[in-house]
Amino acid sequence: MIGVSIGIAICKVLKSKDLRDETVGEIIFQIQESLIDKKSWFSQKFMKIMYTGPIGKWYLKRLAKKSHKSPYEYDIEFDYIDGDGKDLLFGFNFTKCGLVDFYKDHGAENFAPFICLTDYAIANKLGVGFKRTKTLAMGAESCDHRYYKNTEFIKGWDLENFDDYRVWKQMKVID
Repeated sequence: MIGVSIGIAICKVLKSKDLRDETVGEIIFQIQESLIDKKSWFSQKFMKIMYTGPIGKWYLKRLAKKSHKSPYEYDIEFDYIDGDGKDLLFGFNFTKCGLVDFYKDHGAENFAPFICLTDYAIANKLGVGFKRTKTLAMGAESCDHRYYKNTEFIKGWDLENFDDYRVWKQMKVID
């Protein structure tokens, strides 16, 4: 939660400079990209193995089961989705997100959707495609993360490339 707290502070300071929420989101996205780039080669390789290898699959399935029993207020709850043996590597359906709850409780819920968009930067660094059509932060009942091989990456900050953002934008007037 330390990183989440720092994220709220950064968002609020940037917003105090009369920046649009989308501009604040872009800055947060760029910060996340640079933090990922600063991870050591070993850390990056380890992350990829944990997300895409058999040990990682076993661990993530176990973590998903445990997530439904967490006693922590700002934790996550999610289900693991097996791949299809073709292009879909795996997925997650998140039904509770501590980040979203924490942002709401601290008056920063308008920034949570932009924080979620940094998932695309993480997937790019893992070398896997990422798609999502909805998030809890954007008002949906769940987040549908899907990770693919043989899929074109969404690189950089172009909001119209993010499926979940386009859906949210159609449902809401964004300042």
